[in-house]
Amino acid sequence: MSLLVKSIEIFKKHITVNDNFTYEQMLPYLRAVERSQIKPVIGRAMYASLIAADPTEPIPLEVLDLLHEASSNLAMLDASKVLAVQISDAGIFVHSTNTATPADWATKRDMRRYLLQTGQKALDEALEIMEENEGEFPEWTASSGFTHFTEFFVRQTKEFQKYFNINKSRLTFLRLKPHLLKVENKYFQSLLGAETVFQIKHGSLPEEKKALELCQAAQVSLCVSELAREGAFNLSADGFFVSIDEIPGEKKIFLGENERMNLQRVKQNDGIEQLKVLTEYLRNNPTKFSLFEAKEEITITVPVQNTGSIVSF
Repeated sequence: MSLLVKSIEIFKKHITVNDNFTYEQMLPYLRAVERSQIKPVIGRAMYASLIAADPTEPIPLEVLDLLHEASSNLAMLDASKVLAVQISDAGIFVHSTNTATPADWATKRDMRRYLLQTGQKALDEALEIMEENEGEFPEWTASSGFTHFTEFFVRQTKEFQKYFNINKSRLTFLRLKPHLLKVENKYFQSLLGAETVFQIKHGSLPEEKKALELCQAAQVSLCVSELAREGAFNLSADGFFVSIDEIPGEKKIFLGENERMNLQRVKQNDGIEQLKVLTEYLRNNPTKFSLFEAKEEITITVPVQNTGSIVSF
């Protein structure tokens, strides 16, 4: 199986190792990381294209170098967990010599933190460049890893980031896709109607663009509310960020159960208030949103604290 990181020379460009360190030692970890972390993000077609031949244009070459950096660092992260271990029919041992001893846990923790952060940052930077130059990556734009969700109100990382902090992470935004879909189906479809939803998503008039911004603000708040309720992400006071791996011994401070439920209620209330602003705006522009104007006013049931609270628009 061919990989993006095809040689020890490419690997050593991003990771400092001893001269006697071989490509064969890293091969299982490179293979696992590219299969589980790289390929799903850039798509099978783009992955196969990059393996077949290096690109010749500057921007795709820059992306390939970032993918090399991501693959090398994340593979080294995986390898660091087992490379010092020797397994034989006599058992499992940790290798040690008269001149070298295994690194202590704090050193390993700091190294693994660096490898994880560097790998994730490189992958995020590659996605950012690809987002800004979609036309140069047609295989990616046709894949499930494409970070421009044209089917939603909130389509890009920067639009979600505008209303809630996700550290500008495209990797985090990718994992939000099912939650954005859930919120859209739960709150927007019945409230606005399929025709008005389509009009707002695809319209070019100033009023339609304003309505899209209002939808985005509501969708982000309601999405964060759902995440807090489900506990699907690790939330902190600074926002949330999805990590590819965990670092043993790493101290992390997340919101407690009460804080999470409070965030869920606050963001749900914010979202509902933003929906009220949206519907008022649509009704104040009846000539631009005639299909919404023709709809009957509806009542939406919103589960707050597991009660049957009713919010009317």
